[in-house]
Amino acid sequence: MLSTSSNRIVPVHVTFQVAADGTVKDVVVDVSSGNANLDAYTVRCASAWRYEPATKDGQPVEVPWSANIDYWHN
Repeated sequence: MLSTSSNRIVPVHVTFQVAADGTVKDVVVDVSSGNANLDAYTVRCASAWRYEPATKDGQPVEVPWSANIDYWHN
């Protein structure tokens, strides 16, 4: 974690499923920011993301995925 005297990065790590239609579901916070409101906000935001679906044999498939989100706090 990078920090200065007045600013710091607050990391959150989430895992989720990318559905065959590219929507995100089953978002789980794996590494908490330590702030329940920020974690809940992260879940709401990640749930709204859209992806190009993965494919297998030319057909869209559901896959697990994860993301690290860094928030600046000062």
